[in-house]
Amino acid sequence: LVEEGYELAVRIGELQDSSYQAKRLALIRFVLCASPAYLTQNGTPESPADLSQHEFLQYSLSRQNTIHLTNSQGQKHSIEMNAKIKASNGSFLVEMAAKGHGMIYIPTFIAHHKLSTGELVCVLKDHQLPTINAYAVYPNNRFLSQRCRYFIDFLAERFGDEPYWDQAN
Repeated sequence: LVEEGYELAVRIGELQDSSYQAKRLALIRFVLCASPAYLTQNGTPESPADLSQHEFLQYSLSRQNTIHLTNSQGQKHSIEMNAKIKASNGSFLVEMAAKGHGMIYIPTFIAHHKLSTGELVCVLKDHQLPTINAYAVYPNNRFLSQRCRYFIDFLAERFGDEPYWDQAN
């Protein structure tokens, strides 16, 4: 950040560098979904084991090849994704999923519009998926401008634990 002249950055996931200050902005939830047409053609998974029969459109920025689910009894399941396509562009993958090319495991903020229109539907809703956090990150030993403080406070208040993209799902 400092070398490139930025006052702050927004990071999603586990923070590795402790030389930065961080403020949590939002809870990031994941969703497991597909288009109604894909589910009609390939079947709707009724258990985590059924996921091994499906092709996935994998969001490569998440660096996860495994989906971790927890059922209502607290049993944990780990399923390897059979990736048909891997891409770093979440919007592209959501469009591909909406067109019936596979199932997708992706943050809800990327898929929320297609979920709200019904172009994508959630599967295994009775299972819990992991969550991560979004943070504002800034240098630890540097004066943070008032505009950055206001911006960080605005983002934390706007998003928080129930961001707008999760309220309709």
